[in-house]
Amino acid sequence: MSQSFEHFASFRKSDSVSSSGSQSQFPPVRRFWDRTGKWALFILVGESLVLLGSLGFLLFLWKGADEAAADRDPGERWRAIVFAGWTTRAITIAAAFMRTAATAQDAFLTAMIAALFLESSGTKLRHLPALSVARAVSPTPISLIGLNLFDRRPSIGIIYWVLLLVTSLLWIGSQFTSSILLSDFADLSIAGPNTSAVIKTMTSYGEYVTYTNYFGASPPFFPRFAEWYDSSQSQEVHPNQPYVDTGPTLRAAVPWINSDERLGLRYYEGASRLWDARVTCFRPEFTNLTLVLERRPYTYTVTGDFVCHDQRPVVEPPDDKCSINCTFNAFTGALICGTNALSSTETPLPFLESEKKSKMIIKSNLIHASSPSVWPDDAKPSIRIGGGDGDWILKKEGPWMKSFDSNGRETLSFSSCIMDDLLYNSNVSMSGPPAPSEPVMTWLETPEEETRGSLDTLEIRRQLGVTPGSSTLEDRGILSLELAASLLTVEDVFNRPVEPYKYSPSIEAGLYSVNEGRPVVFDQVSSIDPNIWMVPHEFHTAIFLHILSTTNNPAKALQALSTILNHMQAFDRSTTWTAEQPASYIMSREVSIPASRDGLLAIVVLVAVQHVIMAVVVALFLSRTRATLLGNSWQSVAQIISPETLEVLLQADDLKDSEVRRSYLDPAAKGLVRRHGGRSQFVKREDPGLDP
Repeated sequence: MSQSFEHFASFRKSDSVSSSGSQSQFPPVRRFWDRTGKWALFILVGESLVLLGSLGFLLFLWKGADEAAADRDPGERWRAIVFAGWTTRAITIAAAFMRTAATAQDAFLTAMIAALFLESSGTKLRHLPALSVARAVSPTPISLIGLNLFDRRPSIGIIYWVLLLVTSLLWIGSQFTSSILLSDFADLSIAGPNTSAVIKTMTSYGEYVTYTNYFGASPPFFPRFAEWYDSSQSQEVHPNQPYVDTGPTLRAAVPWINSDERLGLRYYEGASRLWDARVTCFRPEFTNLTLVLERRPYTYTVTGDFVCHDQRPVVEPPDDKCSINCTFNAFTGALICGTNALSSTETPLPFLESEKKSKMIIKSNLIHASSPSVWPDDAKPSIRIGGGDGDWILKKEGPWMKSFDSNGRETLSFSSCIMDDLLYNSNVSMSGPPAPSEPVMTWLETPEEETRGSLDTLEIRRQLGVTPGSSTLEDRGILSLELAASLLTVEDVFNRPVEPYKYSPSIEAGLYSVNEGRPVVFDQVSSIDPNIWMVPHEFHTAIFLHILSTTNNPAKALQALSTILNHMQAFDRSTTWTAEQPASYIMSREVSIPASRDGLLAIVVLVAVQHVIMAVVVALFLSRTRATLLGNSWQSVAQIISPETLEVLLQADDLKDSEVRRSYLDPAAKGLVRRHGGRSQFVKREDPGLDP
């Protein structure tokens, strides 16, 4: 083709365009739905609703995930989707809807942009067929992005090309909607559904339980438990205070044998073993105190009388005098001895009706200070402690009454403690986040020798709440016990009042036996005789002595020991649990849910940009085109037939585009669709100026 087209300008109502004759005016402007086509209008509006609806569903899933991760209620519908395993499938389905909607919209936007090139900015002749047909078939935007569609700068065609580029990027991004959204997902542990079930939590009344020496046995594990605690009434060790008090404390066992279930428990309401874990210890005021030496075998017996209370309205014993008679050998460590102190159910101390037992905790340093091996044969068979004429003197220090020998070396320290020895069957409510693990007893990494002192008890002491500093229940890995007024009078599933659950004979051989003069000796050396006193397992010894050495608080040491023994008894009976009781609980469930917002934010941006581009393109199409009716194939073909294109069309029936460009087209030829000779057709413009 020898003819060279001049540059064509944008369409204006006052344009005068002609290549061979006079111009004909455009017919009246059609209604906008005729120009866009009802199907295109339906796609643009309807698919926007699909995009926004899908986006709302995604926001619902992400918000629910945030609520669940924060241990708040995400809603019943959200839980139904997640626990049915439909989360990722729902994302895939929503992404498919969004991808389909965006693709359909982008196709019609591409057709509108093609019309803008043809009618507004003009295009090169070689792109005319592609752009004109695009108005009818609505292709993907990427099919036109490679064309050099604007003629020369500055040109409004640059704006149209940018719109086409952004539409292409939106189309490409929409193909990866599912992958972008799923990039936010991770496996998280959240609260599962509330389950009601009948579970076994204890042994039926009257069933026989075999004997186990819990003091001499190793704790099989250190299970998490639930705790209620009133810190306002507690008292830490202070030199000027004659007592220490753990404060009102209730603890309950988590009634699951499996450790994973205990760790994953978030909420439980039902029957459990409950005990009053409050312990108060005070400095005994001795009226007489004597240490008697027996040489065969070498043993000590400490006897004396003391005032039974700490001058607080916590305990009101039958009388003011209590006595101690305790036999032990020379050792460095501590022991628990019984006293003849109160057995009361009418004191302000217990939360439940119980039998409060008094224990005397004695810290001994005799093996270093006054061992029988260094006593002369003519030494006194007994030593008076305290008083004006005593052999050893007594000094007050916080909750301890300490004795010192004539050389000023500390020998014995005494503290009298009140505690509860009973377990209770009770309905409880406990809640809290899951725990990562339960503590275990380990050896220190580089022990000098494998003795009791080389055991690492830090994690266990942290769980029991006796490490320095304040730790939350979550930090300790335990649950919060709900304290309700009904807890004190609740009836269990057997329709009988809550009853104390007596310790088994194994416990009687431990804590109860101290009331009979047989102490529990926590010794760091192996010189103790199990025929004379109770020999605790080295784990019990390490924990008890570590707490005393790090806190100097006998109440916390006794509270920790009681908790461990209560758990050993409760779970030792787990194989014989037969009493079925109704309960409701919530366990942790590991599910795949959104854990971040980056992918969701990217999709929100894509949807927002999609609608901005759609609004701009539709506005430009309606304002700057007149001759295009989208989706009409015959019109699209007819408008490219003109004197300027006829020669090419007559020769191109058996040629490739590249062959047409080489043989028949001038590379610089440009034009646009305009009204001419009574019809809209591709024409050249007489005004060679730039586009407005």
